Amino acid sequence: MLAVLKQKPDKMTLRALKAVSVPILFLITLFLIVVIYIGLYKIVNVMDTKAYFRYASDGKFTQDIYFEEAEEKGAEIYSTLGNVIPDAVIPPRIQEHFKILLQNEKFLKEEMNKNNGYVEYLASNNATVNDVISYMKKIVKLDDIFLYAGIYVGMLIFILTLYFLYKWRIGLFIFSGILYFILVVDSFMAGIFLDSFFLSFQSLNNFLNHLEGNGNGYLVSYDDYLMLSKNVLPATREAALTFIIVDTVVQSMKDSKKRKRSSKFLASYCELEFTLNFLKQMKGNLVITNLKTVDLEAIYYFCKENKEDRHLIEVVTNLDEWKKVTRNQKMTVTELHDRLLSVRNVLKESKFIRENIIR
Repeated sequence: MLAVLKQKPDKMTLRALKAVSVPILFLITLFLIVVIYIGLYKIVNVMDTKAYFRYASDGKFTQDIYFEEAEEKGAEIYSTLGNVIPDAVIPPRIQEHFKILLQNEKFLKEEMNKNNGYVEYLASNNATVNDVISYMKKIVKLDDIFLYAGIYVGMLIFILTLYFLYKWRIGLFIFSGILYFILVVDSFMAGIFLDSFFLSFQSLNNFLNHLEGNGNGYLVSYDDYLMLSKNVLPATREAALTFIIVDTVVQSMKDSKKRKRSSKFLASYCELEFTLNFLKQMKGNLVITNLKTVDLEAIYYFCKENKEDRHLIEVVTNLDEWKKVTRNQKMTVTELHDRLLSVRNVLKESKFIRENIIR
C-alpha cells in the first residue's frame, strides 16, 4: 500500500488534477481581488490621504476645498446638497453619495449656482461649479480605478501560478494573443466590437441559468457587461502582458544558465578525453583515491537536464550507479578507466556531442 502511495501520478492523472484545480484557483483569485481592492485603499490611507484630493482636483489642491473646507468657510454647501437628496438617504461612503447626486447633474448644478456664497467661495479659489462636478466624478471613479488595479494584480497572480506551478506556458501565450487581438480590434472600433456581443453574452447567461434549473436566475445587465469588457478584460490583458515580460526574463535566465552548463559540460567532456588518455599510460593496479581531472558533476547535471536525449539519460543512470558502487570504495586505474570509457562511449552517441564536438 505504501509503495503504491509513493508512486508518482502519471501524466493523465496530473492533467486531470490540474484541470479540476484551476476553477478552485480562479475562485481563490476572485477572493484575492477583493482583498487587494480593500488593501489598496488601506495603503493609500496609511501613506497619504491627500493623494485622493490631488487626483480628483487634477493636482490643484491637497485637501477637500470643494466641500469640507467650503463648509468651514460658511459656504453652506451641505445645505445645498440636502436640497438634491435628503440627509436621511445619504450613504456612508462619499463615492456612493456623489454617485447619487450626479444622477441629476443638471439639477445639482442649478442648486449649486443658486448658492451665491458657494459660487463666490469657488471664485476665490479660482474654481467653478464645473470643477466641482469634475471633482465629484473622479471621486466616484475611485472604486473602478482601485478595482481595476485589484483585478490586474489578482489576475497576474493567477496567470503566474498557471505559469510556474502548472507549466502552461504555451497555453498562456495563446490565451494572451487571443485576448490582446480582441481588445486591439475593439479599441480600433471605439468599443463597438465587444459591445456587439452583449446580447449573445446575455443569451448565454440565460441558457446557463436554464441548464441549472434556475429560470429566474440573475440576468446580466448592460452595466455588468461593461464592467467585464471595460475593466476585467483590459486588466487581464495587462496581466497577460506582464506575464510575457516575466517569461522573457525567466527564459533569458534559463538560456544563460543553460549556456553556462553547456560550456562546463563541453569542458568536462574534453577533460574526460584527456583523463582517459592519461589513464592508459598508468599502471592498472594503482589505486585512485580522488578524481580531480574531470568534472563528472558538470556532465551529470547537464545530462539530467536534457531528458529528451536518451543517451544523456543513460549517462545519468550510469553515474548514479557508479556513485552507489564507489561510495565507500576506492578504484584501481583499470576500473576507473573502464567506467570513464563507458561514459564516454555513451556520450559519443549523443546528438549534442555529435553536433558540438565530433565533426
